[in-house]
Amino acid sequence: MGVIIAILILLILVMVHELGHFFMGRALGIGIEELSIGFGPKIFQKKSKKEILYTLRVLPLGAFVRFTGEDEDNDNPKAMNNQPVWKRFLTVLAGPAMNILMAYAVVAIYLMVIGLAYNAPVVAQLMDGLPAQQAGLQVGDIIESVNGESVDVNTVGAGEQVRDMITSAQAGQPLVLGVIRDGEKMEISLTPVLGEDGALQIGIYMGQAMYHFGFVDAVRASGQQIWYVMGEMLNMLKDLIFRGEGVEGVMGPVGTVGFISQQVSQGLDMILNMVWLLSLNLGIMNLLPIPALDGGRLVLLIVEGIRRKPLDRNKEGLVHLIGFGLLIMVMLFFTYKDIIRWITGNWGA
Repeated sequence: MGVIIAILILLILVMVHELGHFFMGRALGIGIEELSIGFGPKIFQKKSKKEILYTLRVLPLGAFVRFTGEDEDNDNPKAMNNQPVWKRFLTVLAGPAMNILMAYAVVAIYLMVIGLAYNAPVVAQLMDGLPAQQAGLQVGDIIESVNGESVDVNTVGAGEQVRDMITSAQAGQPLVLGVIRDGEKMEISLTPVLGEDGALQIGIYMGQAMYHFGFVDAVRASGQQIWYVMGEMLNMLKDLIFRGEGVEGVMGPVGTVGFISQQVSQGLDMILNMVWLLSLNLGIMNLLPIPALDGGRLVLLIVEGIRRKPLDRNKEGLVHLIGFGLLIMVMLFFTYKDIIRWITGNWGA
């Protein structure tokens, strides 16, 4: 079941990518001949009124869109080869953009539905013999104020705020904690003591709670998260290409399916995390300026735009063919490593 779910996740991510090409091309008036789910022999097909063939194929290993005149000369005015550079550029760019947009949306949904774990000002554990235990604090107590200064207990950073209030107090001076216990408010007075690190403490471990973002905050936080992770991915990619660092952790398709199948059993939060990370990774990888990838096509379109005349189709096709061959070789190499991982059961390295 885990393997089936993993394959479905990857198929959805690729389908989202191809739908980006499909809808942008259609919106710009570019002719589309086929939208297919899977590869190999057809097991279902249906032609729309707009003469677009929708097919389902036997191998659920991806999807593709076939544009009119995409890799050949065609006299049809709607053919891809007859479109201005900017239309072709946007159509190619839309695939990776959809994957990045999907990652953005999934992170926002995650923050609203599942939430973000944070250190809450809730007593999770008491240290023996220290002021909190001696003063009568109990596990489950919620600290809502320190010396009359209120704390918004339902916000990220509330636990750190209480900790800062305690550590910044004057040594030897009592603190009055406003506490909620079983729905009732009370005050507990205690005097912090110096810990081994030289900071004041009262002797509690705080628990964690889930903060659920509102729509606007989730959209903002999602953008920040996506931007940060994109930077980290690009740094890792740079180290991989120029230094060879991290090559042992790179997975091919078999390894990716195996790894996802192990993670899906850990719950919805893990599945959503896997989905947005994989979607973001797919979007970034396809923007790399490598022939046969969308990024390679974008580079050639930029060159064509600068030259203001079409590139030789035979030469362009040869460049993409060489790039595709190199990608297949790389994929076979990492598939071999995937099989070794599968035999040893070590998907995490």
